[in-house]
Amino acid sequence: MTDKLGVRPIYCWISPDYIVFSTALRILEAVTFCKKTLDLQAVAEIACFGYPLSDRTPYENIYSLHAGEVLSCDTKELKRQRYWRWDDLPVPGPSENASSNTFPERLYQIFIDAVRARLRKQKTVASFLSGGLDSRAIVAALKELGAEVFVANMSVPGSQDYVFGQLAAEKLGITHFSHLQFRPAVEGDPYGKAAVRDWLNSAEFLAQNPQRPNVLWSGDGGSVGLGHVYLNADIIHAARAHDYKKAIILFRTYNRLGMNTKLLKVNVASVFTDSVDKGILAEIESIRPVDSGRIFYLFLLLNDQRRHMFNHFENMDLARIEFEMPFFDSDFIAEVVRQPIDSFLYHNFYLKWLKCFPSQLGVLDVPWQAYPNHVPCPLPQPDGLIYQWGRKTSPEQIKERQLANLQRANDLLCESNFSKKYLNYGYICLFMLLEKFGKSDRSYLLNTPSVLYRYWSKTN
Repeated sequence: MTDKLGVRPIYCWISPDYIVFSTALRILEAVTFCKKTLDLQAVAEIACFGYPLSDRTPYENIYSLHAGEVLSCDTKELKRQRYWRWDDLPVPGPSENASSNTFPERLYQIFIDAVRARLRKQKTVASFLSGGLDSRAIVAALKELGAEVFVANMSVPGSQDYVFGQLAAEKLGITHFSHLQFRPAVEGDPYGKAAVRDWLNSAEFLAQNPQRPNVLWSGDGGSVGLGHVYLNADIIHAARAHDYKKAIILFRTYNRLGMNTKLLKVNVASVFTDSVDKGILAEIESIRPVDSGRIFYLFLLLNDQRRHMFNHFENMDLARIEFEMPFFDSDFIAEVVRQPIDSFLYHNFYLKWLKCFPSQLGVLDVPWQAYPNHVPCPLPQPDGLIYQWGRKTSPEQIKERQLANLQRANDLLCESNFSKKYLNYGYICLFMLLEKFGKSDRSYLLNTPSVLYRYWSKTN
């Protein structure tokens, strides 16, 4: 069975004789008798979103359990049942509605309870602290509950993420602020766990917290779960009108969700393009909340958020780091889901909610890095800081990427079985010429064929 959000994955491969399951896809990829067949729809979704939709994996005969699902079997039959549905929650009463004056405080108390349940009797903990609001809320809650917090930041010095993280630490009374150089523990590790592991096992930290040295608090889940990023009023309006095709176009345009298939053969490119919209439509048609405006929020919850930590769990046994993530608490998310969505858009409610934290913590007294198209930070900010969504690529970085692109494209071409079946030879040769003599980085053109090759190679 999975948790209510399916944050911790369970992958299953089923044959007439065996059920093989694992919390890491790489385990099933390595089991020789688990024969794998490529699922082009899932691969197309990965190229577009970074993850497949529904219960799909890149392989037709391996699937990932849904959120809140139980798989049970005996010698005669196999059953898949959902014990929890996010589109079937009771409507709140007038006093529980998000428009009431008491709702932010009630949601704050639920969040504090979620942190308390995970904190247990620990006195000293470690947490990420960036320049955003999610990790700041985590650290503030830990401080409110009396914990001593060691914090780490991996951002580039001179960036908003780094400077605002430092300012927040000072305001919150954090005396242990560490800047870590990003260093992955294994390939595909987006969290720099090698650097985190060394920090958590340092003499300074172990002297204060010998009980759970490999556990780190993280704000993952806050921006979508409470901040409602990736959504706007136009998407919500189209969903409420049940104009799903328009809503899908608006959703993909707003979030720049697309994939470039120019380097693929025409017939393969057509399959990829058709698969993505069909996958989104099938998902949103399966969601039936009381407020239709919540459809795309639940689409994100059951796909983006459900898959959000899969890279973490994929190599968890190798990196030996665990995260505490109270923004994924099911009671907290359920309270949000029950409400009409409108007041949550653009981080409007999020900022109101943060005002419930004790004033002496000063959560909103120092600047934060706001999302594009969301409520901007009203506080004065130092000039010249790097904005996460406004970084510019230097000519040296472009040249470095071009050389890497040339090598990747050449590797794809040299795999003759793959290139003959999937690649448009003329376009990929043109791509290589442009990378060799042009001045622009065209990495985006390689993304789709690279994703396809990654999983094709596992089945051949």
